Amino acid sequence: ITKAEGREKFISYFRDYELKNIREDADAIGKIECYCFSASVNDQLLYAQISKVGGKLIMFEYRGSCNASNFQEESALEKAQAFLENAGLENMEMVWANESSNEYTFNFVYEKDGVLVYPDMVKVRVCLETDMVIGLDAVSYYANHVEREIEEPSISVEMAKEDLFSGLEIGKINLALVKIGSKEVLCYEFEGVFEDQLYYVYIDANSGRQVENFKVVSTKDGTLLA
Repeated sequence: ITKAEGREKFISYFRDYELKNIREDADAIGKIECYCFSASVNDQLLYAQISKVGGKLIMFEYRGSCNASNFQEESALEKAQAFLENAGLENMEMVWANESSNEYTFNFVYEKDGVLVYPDMVKVRVCLETDMVIGLDAVSYYANHVEREIEEPSISVEMAKEDLFSGLEIGKINLALVKIGSKEVLCYEFEGVFEDQLYYVYIDANSGRQVENFKVVSTKDGTLLA
């Protein structure tokens, strides 16, 4: 697309933000080449990158006021989901939510035939003072997203459980495509509790080997995976 078309895309993505003083910034060169635009929203800066191929919204940041917590997670999640739909991102499943500094950060991944595709991730930030989406990072999604044929797992859930560490109390189980090195590996994702700690364990759905293991930890910045 041309830069003029990119500007129109920018205006369309943020049609509910009452943009003023729209400016064309220097192009971004990286994994995804982008046209860059900024504008004033309530006297604060909004900056965004629009891909030169396809006119996709790759990222944006808005430096608005976010000093209070007036809204709950449910409302923030609805705003994030609506924003993704407006940006043309469909079949996205929220897999992680974290609250910190009056903001919710939601991690969404593409879902195909019931499989969570973790390489195709989008992060969305919502301010709890205004209930506005104030940030998006879709670099991982657009750098990885392709049409995939995902094969059926070779082993059953019961066989996969055999490689879990003893004492893990299993809650949710999903099929997930995760990136291990340069390869995408189909896994069973087990969410469970061990000694009052929440874990996510990934078992290769073909070999039965454990390939990833994350513990959820609490920090001053909210809950994180370690």
